[in-house]
Amino acid sequence: MIAIVLDDLGIDRRRGARAIDLPATLTLAFLPYARELADQTAAARKRGHELLVHLPMQPHSDDWDPGPNVLDIELGEAEVRRRIEWSLRQFEGYVGRQQPHGQSLHRESRRACGWWPRRCATMDCCSWIR
Repeated sequence: MIAIVLDDLGIDRRRGARAIDLPATLTLAFLPYARELADQTAAARKRGHELLVHLPMQPHSDDWDPGPNVLDIELGEAEVRRRIEWSLRQFEGYVGRQQPHGQSLHRESRRACGWWPRRCATMDCCSWIR
């Protein structure tokens, strides 16, 4: 089985609509802070696409803005858990979460691994900027 995952959807509605309208069944990862997210994800589900929540994680560099409610190990367990739950509440029908591999939280993965809810699948991704 081969899965095609399109990531970082939701902010650019025009490009997101083009992805949603593709004829093949795809996995689409939506950023939780996008506007009109419920409408976008409902349209994607209606077209038969599988959905992931893209969890924004603290990047290695301050040169890149990951958006609001970023997950950062320095915030502590309670705040990271609150932000994870906020992200997972932004739309319905997702099958899992996508998290950019190589970000700061992954450097502390042993410490943070117990913070993730177990109710959904996880896809670690290797699409970071060098």
